[in-house]
Amino acid sequence: MEYLLTGSQMKAVDAYSIQAVGIPSMVLMERAALVVSGHILGCIRQNQEMKQPVRALCVCGTGNNGADGLAAARQLFQAGVQAEVLIAGEGAKTEEFEAQENILKNMGIQFRNNVQMQEYDFIIDAIFGIGLSRNVEGACANVIEQINEACGSENGPQAVSVDIPSGINSATGEVMGHAVRASRTVTFGYNKLGMALYPGRSYAGSVTVANIGFAGMTHQAEDTAFTYTRKDLERLPRRDEQANKGNCGKVLIAAGSENMGGAACMSAAAAYRSGCGLVKVFTHENNRLA
Repeated sequence: MEYLLTGSQMKAVDAYSIQAVGIPSMVLMERAALVVSGHILGCIRQNQEMKQPVRALCVCGTGNNGADGLAAARQLFQAGVQAEVLIAGEGAKTEEFEAQENILKNMGIQFRNNVQMQEYDFIIDAIFGIGLSRNVEGACANVIEQINEACGSENGPQAVSVDIPSGINSATGEVMGHAVRASRTVTFGYNKLGMALYPGRSYAGSVTVANIGFAGMTHQAEDTAFTYTRKDLERLPRRDEQANKGNCGKVLIAAGSENMGGAACMSAAAAYRSGCGLVKVFTHENNRLA
């Protein structure tokens, strides 16, 4: 079973880990960045035809999501990737962001103002994180559209989102005006509900959930969503080879008003696919041919 947390629930996990347990935020940030940079380095190793040197542009907001991105850019730079940074927006910088920014400047990593995004191999999306609660407008909206245009073109760069695609509501999956269409998303601790619900799911691409050492366990709350994984399905009991439909459970589905039999048909098909032996549908007589 995989728990799906909202942004506010994940922030509670983060706060508990830092404030109650005492894990420094920069430690969690470094581990988060290592997962992102490691994921990109893995993609590079798998694609032996990728031209050298590999170029990566980290597009950062000024919050802690952007700080995660800066740390990942530094790690890629140290691994031999030509990593550069573009700061999106002019919001207040967090303490962690300023610390990471100073490290990159001391190492000579380039900060760009204007770039041709299609010239890069990877775009790291670290503009907005799981706390986004307002529509994306202005300069950040323009940058997101540039990312989508570059990454959506033939032979364009891959967009790798940090924790969640920028512009996606972490609780509802709603597009907050504009959102990055990621090739891959590396998320931390738990998967986010907004990346399991549409349209957010279609923006996240391939999702990797990484354990970076959080200590809080808010998934005990009653309102926490979850989904079943392939491992859960493997735990289902095996059916006796000599069994018949009468030995494998019976279900009655009461659904569908007059001439509205679609839901009844879909429910019946789902029941069979989940392993029910005998399925009966109780519906309006006009739905018999649906």
